Amino acid sequence: MQNSLHETFILALTLSIGLAVCTAKSDSKDDSGDASTSSWDSSAGWGDSGEGEGEGEGEGEGEGEGEGEGEGEGEGETSDCPESVPAEYRDTWDCTASTCPGGTIVYHYGSGSSDSTDQISVTEKWYLFSESSSCMDVWDLSGERSPIDPTTFGAPGAETVWEVEWTLQTGNACGVAWGGLFAPGFEGLEGPFSGFIQLDTHSELDNSRNEDNAVLVSADVLDDGRLVHNVNFARGTATPMSTEDGPPERYEWVSEIRIDCD
Repeated sequence: MQNSLHETFILALTLSIGLAVCTAKSDSKDDSGDASTSSWDSSAGWGDSGEGEGEGEGEGEGEGEGEGEGEGEGEGETSDCPESVPAEYRDTWDCTASTCPGGTIVYHYGSGSSDSTDQISVTEKWYLFSESSSCMDVWDLSGERSPIDPTTFGAPGAETVWEVEWTLQTGNACGVAWGGLFAPGFEGLEGPFSGFIQLDTHSELDNSRNEDNAVLVSADVLDDGRLVHNVNFARGTATPMSTEDGPPERYEWVSEIRIDCD
């Protein structure tokens, strides 16, 4: 990242104390690594031998038929989600927005890693689902580890800060103003967006690594000289790739945003 972003950050921080607060109403789960969930209105974005053989054959046929029927029915009812949705979420995401009548559900899925040179790269897929339509856009998140103290961003529990840039890779296929989905109140449209993410990977009680390598991701997006803070940007896992208790790590995270549900 260029030095200018550091300089802009210092100015932005001065201007944003007390202002850079996430306005989303958080309905997030605990630190188990499950998806974070936010909700705001559209102004912020969107079986004798003979008898034995007979019994055995009967039981086998019965089991086979039962298993086959069960599997077939299960597969047929699995999901209304498109194949682009990660397999582990096709049975849990509401890809028809049936639980958000009249509105839109946004799922944000990121996967990537950091390396031994303190670089980070994550591909973030953003899915928008309503009762009548769906779409997906892909963002590239990349950057480097920052020496700035996490408490500076209002994320005292975080262990690492990363100075990053989000770049849209799919030409805004969804045709939305993306800024408000990155951080409530953010006025940017298609990016690229610059800012910081903070990764909370350890317990504040004893500084041990979170159970199941859970991670809470917070974000600060730079918008016209001020930082817009989103304390609950995503939740997921940060898995060490070496014996070191920290980067390099493999990341996977997800969030859910509900917009204008009746």
